[in-house]
Amino acid sequence: MSHLTDGQFEDILLGAPVPSHVGECPECRARLAEKRALSQRLHQAFASVRASTDLADRVRAHVGGASTVGETTGRPRTILLAAHRRLLSGLAAAAAILLVAIPVGLYMNTGSEAHAAQMELVSLHEENLNSMDALFVHDDPRELAGHLEGETGHCPAMICTGSEVAVCGCCTGRFQGRKVGSYVVETANGHVSIVVMPDTPESLGMKPDRTEPSRTIWRAACEGCNMALIRIDNRSYCAVGQVPQEELERALGNLLE
Repeated sequence: MSHLTDGQFEDILLGAPVPSHVGECPECRARLAEKRALSQRLHQAFASVRASTDLADRVRAHVGGASTVGETTGRPRTILLAAHRRLLSGLAAAAAILLVAIPVGLYMNTGSEAHAAQMELVSLHEENLNSMDALFVHDDPRELAGHLEGETGHCPAMICTGSEVAVCGCCTGRFQGRKVGSYVVETANGHVSIVVMPDTPESLGMKPDRTEPSRTIWRAACEGCNMALIRIDNRSYCAVGQVPQEELERALGNLLE
């Protein structure tokens, strides 16, 4: 099996469609999640960098001044080249300072399987939000669970509408190369995806937050999304969304075992 090249990954980050190979290859999927995370963090890191208002004028004056001196001495190419070297050296130094300012942790552990899995969950949630019109919708929770069973081969715990949670519907997506089902619910602070999968919370890099009488709640956070997870019948139900952890846990509390 041939893996994607760096050029292909760059094309995907620039908007090219993701090849079907990625959905079948854990290595390429992890590398793509790593590159997406790195790209987003670099964008966030440089978003606050602002050049001084007189930078353009100083650069023009520097280059223009060097050209004038070259013409006076009769060696325009030699002097201009030296000026360009000084200019490039200055820009390189500035870039180096910016790169050093980025936390070293930005480049560390981004390729871990757990981090890649969390990135996939975030991507799956974003895909759900972008496909709200394609959700399978029904008033009967049993119909929602039955639909997911027909699509994935597993009948998940049903979810009912509570006083603070509205069920929008359900859908399927790809996670770790497999088809998985998820519910989409609306809370007071935004939409949440509840992804149903066999993966353990440890393999997803999640940490136990507290233990209730009947279950342990696991937590994590990735790329602006919070995550909360419970286990029901050897399945993980992971709630993902840009909402407080308490909202995620309320959504999980509406699952009927």
